Amino acid sequence: MVMKSCFDNCIVMESCCDNCMVMESCCDNCMVMESCCDYYMVMESYYDNCIVMKSCCVDCMVMESCCDYYMVMESYYDNCMVIESCCVDCMVMESCCDYYMVMESYYDNCIVMKSCFDNFIVMESCCDNCMVMESCCDDCMVIESCSCDSMVMESCCEDCMVMKSCHDGFMVINSSCDDFMVMDSCCEDSMATKSLYYYCMVIEFYCNYCLVMESYCNDCVAMKYF
Repeated sequence: MVMKSCFDNCIVMESCCDNCMVMESCCDNCMVMESCCDYYMVMESYYDNCIVMKSCCVDCMVMESCCDYYMVMESYYDNCMVIESCCVDCMVMESCCDYYMVMESYYDNCIVMKSCFDNFIVMESCCDNCMVMESCCDDCMVIESCSCDSMVMESCCEDCMVMKSCHDGFMVINSSCDDFMVMDSCCEDSMATKSLYYYCMVIEFYCNYCLVMESYCNDCVAMKYF
């Protein structure tokens, strides 16, 4: 198939063999799309906000934008992606192996997220109100915020979580065993949540309009207002 339009905003579409297509637009914001082999595509735009998308192998894609705030996305392997943005507030995200991701932002409010192993994440924010999240083993997470209203959440064993906030109105959540949770809030309108058994929860409010909800067995709930 060959289709041509000889006027403004012209389009040329050619198909020369099985699964082979060439589409060209000769006007402003022109586009060229070529497919020369199975799963092979090239799409190019040569004007402002231009985009180049190339796919040269199975599961292989390259997308480039050549204007301000441009982005480059490249995938060279199975489940491997590289995204780069070279403008202000730029971001780099790389994934080079199974479940491996690196995301970096080099400007204000920057964030660095790295995952180098199975279930391993490191997220760092280098500005005020910074946060560090690290996961170094299966089901192990550490979240730290180094500014006012700081929070520390640590989980060092399976289904074990500790969350602490070190300022006024602070909250402490402790979980030390399977399906075991204790949540305490030591400020006004405080709340205590405790679960000591499977499907067993106690919620207590010690302020005005306080509420006590207790459940000691499956599908058993007692809720009281004082």
